[in-house]
Amino acid sequence: FSAKAASGGPDRFGYTWKDSNEPGGPVYAWWDITGTGTLVTGLKDDNAVGPFPMLQGFQYFWYQPTSFWIGSNGYLSFEKGILKSPFNFNLNWNRGVKNVVAPILTDFDFSQPGNTGRCYYQISGDSLCVSWVNVPVWGTTGPVGSNSFQVIFNRANHSITFNYQQFVGNTPAGIITYNSHGGFIGTTLMNGVVPPSNYSIRIEYPTNNNFSIYDVSIKEVVNEGSWAETRKVGEPIRRFRVKVKNEGNVIAQSLTITGSINRQGGFATPLGGRIIGTLLPGQDSVIELTTPWTPNQVGRYTFSALISSTAIDSIPINNRKGCKIMVIDSTHGSLSLSYSDGLPRSAFFNGSISYPHAFGVYLKPAFYPLKIKGTHVFHRFPPNFDFSVRLYKDDGPQGSPGTLIDSVLIAPNKVIGGVYNRHPLSGNDITLQGGGVYMLVEYYAGNVTLGCDTNSPTSSFQYEIVDGVWSEFSEGRWAEMAMGLAIEGIPQRDLRVSRIVSPTPGWRPPGVVPISGWIKNQGQLAVNQFVVGYQAGSAAPVTTTYFGASIQPGDSVLFNFPPSLLPNSMLPDENFCMWTQLSADSIKSNDSICYLLQATTATIDRKNQQFQIFPNPLKPGQPLTIRLSGRAKVEGQWQIDLYDAAGRKCYGLEWELVPAEAEQAINLRLPTLYAGIYWLSVRRGDDQFRAAVVISGP
Repeated sequence: FSAKAASGGPDRFGYTWKDSNEPGGPVYAWWDITGTGTLVTGLKDDNAVGPFPMLQGFQYFWYQPTSFWIGSNGYLSFEKGILKSPFNFNLNWNRGVKNVVAPILTDFDFSQPGNTGRCYYQISGDSLCVSWVNVPVWGTTGPVGSNSFQVIFNRANHSITFNYQQFVGNTPAGIITYNSHGGFIGTTLMNGVVPPSNYSIRIEYPTNNNFSIYDVSIKEVVNEGSWAETRKVGEPIRRFRVKVKNEGNVIAQSLTITGSINRQGGFATPLGGRIIGTLLPGQDSVIELTTPWTPNQVGRYTFSALISSTAIDSIPINNRKGCKIMVIDSTHGSLSLSYSDGLPRSAFFNGSISYPHAFGVYLKPAFYPLKIKGTHVFHRFPPNFDFSVRLYKDDGPQGSPGTLIDSVLIAPNKVIGGVYNRHPLSGNDITLQGGGVYMLVEYYAGNVTLGCDTNSPTSSFQYEIVDGVWSEFSEGRWAEMAMGLAIEGIPQRDLRVSRIVSPTPGWRPPGVVPISGWIKNQGQLAVNQFVVGYQAGSAAPVTTTYFGASIQPGDSVLFNFPPSLLPNSMLPDENFCMWTQLSADSIKSNDSICYLLQATTATIDRKNQQFQIFPNPLKPGQPLTIRLSGRAKVEGQWQIDLYDAAGRKCYGLEWELVPAEAEQAINLRLPTLYAGIYWLSVRRGDDQFRAAVVISGP
């Protein structure tokens, strides 16, 4: 191998390459960054860590990556994902990450105590270097060998250089390769080789490139990252968000984005569509579908978004994206919380892993409080060895596994193959008041036949754990591990004021008025004999006790206070509030409701100030203008706030006014709000202007 010169290309994009034995090729020059670079932590066996900031302005194919991940198996990728052995030499396959630069892709191993392998990265000037130093490869009895190599990106000429310092020990042959976004274009330079020591390969960016690619993609759906969500039956309606991006290098026009939601075993329900007129190369846009959805039936749902246009897309695989949504019922009694559909179709890791090895999943319920009654695990075949199941709270740094809340060792005779097995906890039930739980299943020997299902999409909440490090599950793009929690809702009392009937928001009563409001039981238990109260401004609170018939779960009653004369001393910025008080109420945050009782659409003239607002009514998306006459002496910092009818703040901004004879104005770009009456406050100290703002329908 070392006696021959090698070169290749151009590929479809125009990249060419030469090695250090080729005339005009690179001169081998190792860049030692072990003393100056950043040590990369968290690399183990078959995992990746990141993201790290990419060399700004580096051109890779037709785009400029902004971040990268480092894989333990000798590669770098510009999107999150895992490549593990056995490797496919063209990398354009459905079980591995695309968008990869691999100086040598082989089964390296950073795990186990005493491992000498290290990885560093450094940005200096026009260059980014990532170095794998003294890294062994995986072996059946432990890591073996010592291998050092690196990749260098150069911003000045957009070249990529692979340097190979040494390969010592029983190093398996690897793959030297790179490919583009979506695996669309790329080249495998060498396959099944061990590079010689003191050797380099340089990949050259094309000098004259007229490559044109049209590629629009769905980047995210439902939430940032398209993570699975768990919802409760009867939650308020919601509209789904979709993030679209132009991944190509030509302008995209007339894009149609449609969405639907499908309950497993049922039919898809359309959720409307939106049109994006123009997206420039590299530009993204977040839209909201027009049709809302209410989770009214238990089950596993898939939300799916599709983007289409009149142009032919070069990479159609990314035109569709889905998100898994679990809908559960807090009144259902005992139920299983799992992303798996209960019908595992595959098994993995038949003896091809090192031990100990563990797999995990993160599960977050949609209601509290609840009891964790046990765990569920599906094995295709009964294991012939003990394994453990552990549960952790998500109270670690940035929501990572933290406090251990249960640990159980399970014997083989407690497992029946081919079905979900429910395993009890080590002691009493665990009460969960909030947050989520990380569930870990750890094996110490033998062949693992943990089941998984292959229904897409997967949750993205799956992990492999090596030496205590939780990493992305390497098969998580196509497989969902069959494990979960047995949970049970705790019957709770939840009482709230759902609406104040009288007095009405914004109206200043001239005399004695009736005072009433709707009280709703949102819990699972009937309630009776509770306190109801109200307060007008700074006047003393008025309370009384409800002694009527018990309010059943889901029912409401109209509660009438004795008519009262509200205080004449209420200021324009004071609230009228009504509340309930139940000692056993599980959710205190929704017990009260408040709104501004006295307001006006006219201006308030204090110290010769003159505020005006227009237009009013206001259409959605239309700017709201606040204007002040030039003779008003109101210099200083004013606080602008917008409240809804329930007194919740929807918008806030500071406005600095300077002495001026000319008219002053500010245009407010309000967030998307539902049609209705809102209350605008412009305030500085004791001076305040208040006005009702009406937002009309579209």
